[in-house]
Amino acid sequence: MGLWGWVAWRYLRRRGADIVFGGRLLEKLDGRPDYDRDTLVIVRYRSAEHFLDLSTRPGYRFLSFLRDLATANLVYGFSRRLDVDRGLPKDTLKYWGTNLYLVHQFQIDRRRLEEAQGILPEMAYRHKARLFFSGVAEASIVKGKTGRGEATPFFMDGLIIFEADSKEALMRIRHDDRYRRFESSTSRSSFYLFSREW
Repeated sequence: MGLWGWVAWRYLRRRGADIVFGGRLLEKLDGRPDYDRDTLVIVRYRSAEHFLDLSTRPGYRFLSFLRDLATANLVYGFSRRLDVDRGLPKDTLKYWGTNLYLVHQFQIDRRRLEEAQGILPEMAYRHKARLFFSGVAEASIVKGKTGRGEATPFFMDGLIIFEADSKEALMRIRHDDRYRRFESSTSRSSFYLFSREW
C-alpha cells in the first residue's frame, strides 16, 4: 500500500475516518480465482453522509487517483459492521505486529450471517484467536456522468476476519465443525491468509 496507505491514513484521520485494516495477501486457501485479491483495505466512515461529503472534496479525488494507480481491479463496497467494534488506537500510523489474519468472503442470506455472530467470538477465543471484523454488505459504488450510472462489481455479501499469532490457530478455526456448518450456508466462499500493514 506504500504511498497510498500513508497519504490515505493521514488524510482520512484528519477528516474523521480511519483505516480499520490494511493488509496484503500471503496465501490463498480456497475459492474461485475471479474473486481473488492481493490487498484488502477497510475504512470506517462516520456515516454515509460523511463519505459522500468527503468524496466531493478535491483532496479525496486526488487520494482516489493515487489509489487507482496503486491497485488494479479495485472492488469498492460498503458494509455494516456486525461485531463489537473495540475502537482504534488514536496515534498509530502503521501496524508493527506480526499477527496473521484469516479472511473469509462469501455470499449468504443476511439473516444467517446475523445469527452466526453469537458463536464467532467464543469459537475464536477457544482456538487462541479473536474475531477482528465481521460485516454485511449494505451498498456499492455507482460510477457515471450525466445521470447514467454503472455499478462497480461487489461480489460478497459478508466478510469475516479472524486474527491470531499463528497460522495453526487460524486453521483450527477454519476447520472447526461449527464454522464448517456456517460455511455450508454460504456460497462463493473464498479464504485467504493476510498480513497486516495498517
